[in-house]
Amino acid sequence: MRSVLAISFAAFFLSACFGDQSAKIVRTEQGIPHITSSTWLGLGFGYGYAYAQDNFCLIMKDVVRANGQSARYLGAEGDIAQDLIHALYNEDGLINDNFASRFSKQGQDV
Repeated sequence: MRSVLAISFAAFFLSACFGDQSAKIVRTEQGIPHITSSTWLGLGFGYGYAYAQDNFCLIMKDVVRANGQSARYLGAEGDIAQDLIHALYNEDGLINDNFASRFSKQGQDV
């Protein structure tokens, strides 16, 4: 599930970087999205947009967990131990030292 989420976020955010990102999303009576576009970029944008529409609550739960605030906002569903780890690791200096510094300046900006 997390890999699908990661791919969706990557498709959505990378689609906004370059070129024509237009896509047509048509939903069937059952709510299944059919995405058409003249470019791969548009398909990525359409996929990310449809995924965000269908899974907004799921995405926001992951954002709350990643920010280390699941116990605060999700109550019994939250995890204080994971919150502590995320809160400690999500400091700008630590992220730059351990992760972001490995990428070029352009990669860090993304």
